[in-house]
Amino acid sequence: TSREPQGDVVEFIHDILVREWELLKSWLRADKRFLLWHQGIESRARYWYDSSEAPSNRDPGRLMPDGRDLAEAFDYLQHRAAELKALERDYIQASLALRDQERNRLQQLLEQTQQQRDQAVKQREITLARQLAAQAEMLTAQKSHDLQKAVLLAVESIKRAPSAQADQVLRQGLALLPCMRSGRTAGVPGG
Repeated sequence: TSREPQGDVVEFIHDILVREWELLKSWLRADKRFLLWHQGIESRARYWYDSSEAPSNRDPGRLMPDGRDLAEAFDYLQHRAAELKALERDYIQASLALRDQERNRLQQLLEQTQQQRDQAVKQREITLARQLAAQAEMLTAQKSHDLQKAVLLAVESIKRAPSAQADQVLRQGLALLPCMRSGRTAGVPGG
């Protein structure tokens, strides 16, 4: 550029710039998204880097969170790594590592929660089975007309959570059933 009395004037060093100006503009348009992204990543990476000289002490809160921005950065890292500075590549890789750590932590929490839920369901089944066995035992001890109900309760208890108590009640109930059908009570004098 030079100062002329009429104002600023631009001199082209080479006439090829004039002939290829449209091509240059189309390249800039095509690359605009990457160039804008690159400006942002450059400042974010510097901000993260400046948090500490030791890589292990850098603030993870300054890394990119999981989401669209990190996915875009990963894509550029894969396809345009040569155009990124080492600091920018390190920043993206550290962000990806943090994302993976967080996903692993969440997966472990999910698995622990699932195990706790499974244990709670199992404990509920055991409790219900004990209640059924206790009811069956009470009906069997009464040698009442509900002996069939006692046997069914014992069977359901065993299905839910096998136990010695339910097994014993089932055996006693089954032993008494034939006697009850004939009108006699086993073990009862005069029966």
